[in-house]
Amino acid sequence: MESERSPYSLGDLTTCPCPAGHYYPGGSETHPGTPQTCPEHTYLAAEGGQGQAEYLLCPARYYCRSPGLSSFDGHPCPPDHWCSGDQGACLCPPRTFQTEPGA
Repeated sequence: MESERSPYSLGDLTTCPCPAGHYYPGGSETHPGTPQTCPEHTYLAAEGGQGQAEYLLCPARYYCRSPGLSSFDGHPCPPDHWCSGDQGACLCPPRTFQTEPGA
């Protein structure tokens, strides 16, 4: 009896690009290991990330709070906060405010 090959076997993984928002820790698609999620405050738009050096910090005025983002669009800094991009959203100082997202 011939064994069936799983659509997710190791042979298939080596030919599939790593999904956007993820990277291969080994830095190689030929021996990829398991895709790792880009950490919060970062994003990676392209498929095929081959190492931690490829993900980018979220730009200022955006709050990339979820790991594994493929884009910072749609993640503006919330109202009453300011965002440097590489950290979380910080409350505006006392007696100041920001009513619109994206500060």
